[in-house]
Amino acid sequence: DLYYSLRDIAFPERGGLLQAEADLVSGSKDVRFLRYGAEAQRFFTLFYSNRILGLRARLEKLHEIGDEKIIPYSDLLTLGGSQRLRGFGRGAFRGAGTLLLSAEYRYPIWDTWNAFLFWEEGQVFDQYDQIEMEEFHSAFGAGISLRTENAFLLGLRIAHSVREDVLLGFSLE
Repeated sequence: DLYYSLRDIAFPERGGLLQAEADLVSGSKDVRFLRYGAEAQRFFTLFYSNRILGLRARLEKLHEIGDEKIIPYSDLLTLGGSQRLRGFGRGAFRGAGTLLLSAEYRYPIWDTWNAFLFWEEGQVFDQYDQIEMEEFHSAFGAGISLRTENAFLLGLRIAHSVREDVLLGFSLE
């Protein structure tokens, strides 16, 4: 893994993050693949010092190694759930590659409580040439989160997508 953080605090108000990782996965003689991914995040202060716009892009891909070229279904990459494409249920989309684009606007509502609005676009693919604008799935929503300057504690969110009229979510760290 390579990790380079330019963020100011754990719950960032400005700066960014660059991350790259790779894993060699080996199971039985037929199962062997490489998983690699990259993520970029950027945070901007808007209007006032505590109104934050966060942008995120994440790309992950699996690459088969060997003659059998088997990747177990349970090891395929997913979109959907509390972290990636929040308007869909966990694991709603599954494939050998994922691309996620996200924007989130946060603003304080009381001391350590923040409200946020988010919009996400994501798609799964098997080969890079399958990435197309028409294949992105959209989700948007809002929520509140409790955090300290050093850590996220809990979050409540409501999201919408073409599959889910209303999807409620809860996160606890």
